Amino acid sequence: MNSNLYEMPASLTTQWSPAFSGDQAHSAQQSDATTMRVLLAEDIRDNQIRACELLSRWGIIPVIAGNGLRAVKIFQEQMFDLILMDISMPVMDGLEATMQIRRKELAHPDRPRCPIVAYTSGGTANDRALWQKIGMDAVLNKPSQPEQMEACLRQWCG
Repeated sequence: MNSNLYEMPASLTTQWSPAFSGDQAHSAQQSDATTMRVLLAEDIRDNQIRACELLSRWGIIPVIAGNGLRAVKIFQEQMFDLILMDISMPVMDGLEATMQIRRKELAHPDRPRCPIVAYTSGGTANDRALWQKIGMDAVLNKPSQPEQMEACLRQWCG
């Protein structure tokens, strides 16, 4: 489990964001290649690293939350173009986090709706129907291939 609110895998920190450390969010210093803002809610370091490697192909350095509660908190503080939400996380799972984010959006109609994509290694058709019902827009299976991530980004972020 990640202990920091905005923790980026250590192996990526030096390579992509030398100014990034601990509880700081890497925001305005993103690559000039994109202004796309992605929140990655994922508790497993290997999955964080893989997602960061894929997103970096498009110049995206995501803000990382190690659990659903932190994802909700980060969402309240910042605007995102896309949220990749793991389903099973400690403290608060991705389902509850999604419901809370959707409630917060309803409370702030001036804020644009943010697409939330379930970033998961499984799920049945019934699971996916429930995820859609609570407010998830799509599912991206992990481990994702570059083509799958690109299709997701194109579909939800243009």
